[in-house]
Amino acid sequence: MLESLLTLAAAAACYLALALLALSQEEHWRRAGMPPATRLAHRWRYVATTMLMLAGVLCMAGHGAGFGLILWVMLVGAAIVAVALTLSWRPQWLGGMARVTSRIAP
Repeated sequence: MLESLLTLAAAAACYLALALLALSQEEHWRRAGMPPATRLAHRWRYVATTMLMLAGVLCMAGHGAGFGLILWVMLVGAAIVAVALTLSWRPQWLGGMARVTSRIAP
């Protein structure tokens, strides 16, 4: 049960981190309907890097170093595809998520 919760938290952290990395690029935050976010872009990159590392730690804590690392790589790959599909289908969803994130960590 704990392993499943850690994996779910790691998957959510990967998705949020890669969404923030995507929104740190001008083209993507314009498509998401956000105001210019150049001052937030650098912060989002640091937060995204930290979240990706946290996701790796969660995977390794729940499944051990060997399988945890493989699981983390697979979760990052799945999150890349999910963010790309979200950007092509409903980019405004990422804009709403980024607004909430910018209020939490300004």
